[in-house]
Amino acid sequence: MPANTTNRSAPYTGAQLNALATSHDIPDGPARHALATWLQQAGELYHALKQSDDATDQRLALATDMRRVARAASTLADALARLAPQGTAQLRAVAHAAAMSASQHDLRADGPDAVVVADGAALLTGPQPETYRPIGWDAEWGALAATGLATNAKRLADALTAGRAGRPGTPNALRVWVENMRGFWAGVLGRPFTFDAHKGQGVTAAYTFCRDALVILDPAAPIGELSTAIRKTRTAARKRVGARTGRNPPSD
Repeated sequence: MPANTTNRSAPYTGAQLNALATSHDIPDGPARHALATWLQQAGELYHALKQSDDATDQRLALATDMRRVARAASTLADALARLAPQGTAQLRAVAHAAAMSASQHDLRADGPDAVVVADGAALLTGPQPETYRPIGWDAEWGALAATGLATNAKRLADALTAGRAGRPGTPNALRVWVENMRGFWAGVLGRPFTFDAHKGQGVTAAYTFCRDALVILDPAAPIGELSTAIRKTRTAARKRVGARTGRNPPSD
């Protein structure tokens, strides 16, 4: 039985538990008491683990963004590096003229030796506007900056996905919850925790119980991943039995 992990409000109401018990032929008495205990505590653990899953999803999304930045910066660096000398010189001249023009205006800066960017110009500030100095914002500088940005964006993406090869699998919260449902369904009720599908939809009693209980627990849960989680849970259970007995039990 899963451990009680939090004092949050109960994941299931009494009415919801009674409806589940009635729908899935769970009799009054010890079986219904076990249903309430298992679902409440497994639900609390699910919500606790889901917070970790959500944080992982955010890291993976940020890693995807960083790889996109790295590709774009690398493309920019390559384009700047390929500029003909005439193009490089003209871009430098335009940047310098923009900087000199901007220095004649009242630019707000945090203080001396701060970098100010305005209208395509980059300047290093001084005590007075007339002492502002243009920065060499040209193709060579841009290529170096873009290369550095690409390198660091890729470095961050690699750090965010360290230890996670390929696509993420079944969310940990769902996997653990299904394992707990197997413990209740097979271990407490003594019913087979089987899985079959018709046209991609689970059709066994174990699947429909899990589906109905999960929809109540988390209306936003990825129901499409429930079948995968049940299959993985059954495979893991068969392997544990095989390790104890020296033979592999038959699949469904």
